[in-house]
Amino acid sequence: MYKLERENPGTVTTFKLNAHNQFRYCFFVYSACLRGFCTVLRLVDAIDGTYLKGRFRGLLFIAVCKDANEQVYPLAFGIDRKESRKSWSSFLKQLCLCIECPEDCMFISDQHKRIEKTMKMVQQWFHDR
Repeated sequence: MYKLERENPGTVTTFKLNAHNQFRYCFFVYSACLRGFCTVLRLVDAIDGTYLKGRFRGLLFIAVCKDANEQVYPLAFGIDRKESRKSWSSFLKQLCLCIECPEDCMFISDQHKRIEKTMKMVQQWFHDR
């Protein structure tokens, strides 16, 4: 994570370990993605998670949006050991801090109850449809 920030100035990273010095959580947004979102992209984010399988298990969080050409634009990534309200909360809080989440920003998801409940906790102005 240190090299990622050093080689890409403006990149935001968070890395957490548990009490036993084992991986718990990481979050990162590349500076180029952040600049693009803040200057030219629509304020519509799609958020979702997928399970990682294989040697290292966990959950990959991702936030994407669309550019003016209707192309998918990656915004933020997170990895956690498991899916929980706490893991979604960490990801969404970091995301909202990085993009300085304006009230007219829209989040789209698969309507998973955990995402919906966590979003209501993270952003007071959030409402679902």
